[in-house]
Amino acid sequence: MNALHAPAGRRPDRRGFTLLELMISASIFSTLAYALTQAVRMADRSHATVTHVASTSRALGKATAKLQRELKSAQVATMTVTETLDGNHEVTFLHPVTVAGDPVWGVRDKRLGPTAAEQNKLDWQLRYTVRDEQLGAGQSERHLLRQVLDDAGVVQLEDRLLRDLTDGPTPPGFTIVQNGDVWEITLTTAGEGVGDGRESVFQVRPRN
Repeated sequence: MNALHAPAGRRPDRRGFTLLELMISASIFSTLAYALTQAVRMADRSHATVTHVASTSRALGKATAKLQRELKSAQVATMTVTETLDGNHEVTFLHPVTVAGDPVWGVRDKRLGPTAAEQNKLDWQLRYTVRDEQLGAGQSERHLLRQVLDDAGVVQLEDRLLRDLTDGPTPPGFTIVQNGDVWEITLTTAGEGVGDGRESVFQVRPRN
């Protein structure tokens, strides 16, 4: 009969968890879940930041190449640089073109028409300028624009070359400064966070 009873002083086996153990376990799991969620969010933000920086770097390289190519062909005597109220610069200039068989100064752009006579425009100008674009919800973004102006100064073509320029004036997003026969151009983007901005500084020697 005594074999049916547990020995004296021995507690029966306990099954399940106490309320305190359940609370501690829930707290640990909640902490781990929060940490995992934050890690996933940080990874997503990091990926978005890398993608944004890479895209901006490509656009900055294309804008730099475009400016270098066009300013090298510009005539110094036709170049006009002005500083806008936000500290950015604006530059207008002419290119060598052929009109009625004669070499003159103006603008050539294939989008102006199918024939050489329509594509080559006497006394038209190219202009690089900065403009704020409204994004909605009270937000705006600065863009570098390339514009084709007719002989009356009216914009006929416009291309956005670079977005997210710094909102300046320190540093401005676009500056062009003459130093003797050389012009130094600086393009600066803002980026989404500290250290995400990019800068391109290069020199060009236009035609005399």
